[in-house]
Amino acid sequence: MNHSTSKRTARKAVAPQVESTVLIEGTTAKIIPCTAKADFQVGNSQIKAGEKFYLVRSERRENRYYVVHYNGTRNAYQCSCGCNMCEHEHLSTVRAYVMANVVAPAKAEQAKSSSQTIVVTELAPMTTPLTAAQWKEIMKRDKARQKAEKAKDMAKILEAREQGRKEASIA
Repeated sequence: MNHSTSKRTARKAVAPQVESTVLIEGTTAKIIPCTAKADFQVGNSQIKAGEKFYLVRSERRENRYYVVHYNGTRNAYQCSCGCNMCEHEHLSTVRAYVMANVVAPAKAEQAKSSSQTIVVTELAPMTTPLTAAQWKEIMKRDKARQKAEKAKDMAKILEAREQGRKEASIA
C-alpha cells in the first residue's frame, strides 16, 4: 500500500476469498468419485450437470474435499485449489485412482473380449491349401485391382493439372 491509498480504499480493492473446498461429513475416504446433478462452481472449477468429477480429501482441513475434474478444452485435469492446472498432489491422486479403477479394468475387459475372439477364430476348421493355379488367379486379380486404383489416381492428378492450367491462363 502506498501513501496515497487509504486503509478504507485498500480494503475495498481486495477481492473476497473464494472457498476452494466442499464440506463432506461422515466419510474419511481419500478420494470420492461423483457425477454432478446440476451445474456448480467451487473455487476456479466449473462443473456441468452430468459431468464426472472427483473429491480429494484435504490433508490440512478436516472433512474438506477439493474438486478435481477433467477439463476437455485444456485436455488436462483441473483442481479447485489455487494450483489449478499445475501438477500437484490432488491431480496425481486422481490420476492414480483413474488408472487403477477405470483404465485398468477397461483394458482387462477389452483384452478378455479380444482373447475370446482369438479363441473363436483359432477353433475355425482348416481349409485345404491353395493350388498353384489358384494362387496365380489371386495374383492376377490383385494386379488388376492395383492397376485400376493407379489409373483412377492418375486421372485425378491429370484433372488437377488441367484445372491448374486453366486457372493460370485466366489470371
